[in-house]
Amino acid sequence: MCFLLLSTKNLVAQETKNLSFILVVDDQIVSTQSNLTFIVTSDISTENISAQYYPGTLVLKKLDYEKIISPFTKTIYLKYRNTVYIDGKSNYYDFEIEYQKSLLQDLYNILKIYNLNCKKYKKKFEPLSPTKNYTFEITSPNSTFLRVRKK
Repeated sequence: MCFLLLSTKNLVAQETKNLSFILVVDDQIVSTQSNLTFIVTSDISTENISAQYYPGTLVLKKLDYEKIISPFTKTIYLKYRNTVYIDGKSNYYDFEIEYQKSLLQDLYNILKIYNLNCKKYKKKFEPLSPTKNYTFEITSPNSTFLRVRKK
């Protein structure tokens, strides 16, 4: 009789997709573990997909990654909540960035978010919209998306 022992750790590792990903907010690399959410819309549904961010890595369930890059996916938004501590108080800033499938299939991504509540960036950039007082830039090996800067 032969028994096969499987480690749950190995099974879990096989079920995830790790992407090389660096998240930068206001010129600071996010150096803490964070939860991100992808809002994925197809012709028939909208789904929220959770992801874990560690500095340099974005971890998704493999099935979730496949949903995101599916040909049926029409739009992808990446949501991130940034917490800033000022004078012992927590300030929360929610960012929602439109993302492209091709970027997530690239070798790496560097997402830079600029909070325009900060004077330094308010002088350099225009907000995404009147309700979104931030902007972003994305760099990957096959594409770069930079914002026009104010003079």
